[in-house]
Amino acid sequence: MMKTTRADGKVITDEMFDMMAKEYEEGSFQGRFGKAAMGRPRISEEKGVTIGFRLPHSMIVALDELATARGESRSELLRDMVKSELARV
Repeated sequence: MMKTTRADGKVITDEMFDMMAKEYEEGSFQGRFGKAAMGRPRISEEKGVTIGFRLPHSMIVALDELATARGESRSELLRDMVKSELARV
């Protein structure tokens, strides 16, 4: 199950999105529309820096399988792994 966290901290699940879409299509949507933000959501208040490195194909496959099992993207999984490891230092 995928979920999104709004700027105000409220979590919205895929099921909630589906319900809102159904209500909108039926004309019964009671919510309100907010300002749409262009681009990818920020992951931090700090400026992001892209890094790159090579891994064997088998490790990429394993990462993707783990990310899928957790309902995350590869990037989310790698950020979580780095954050967890840095917290141990």
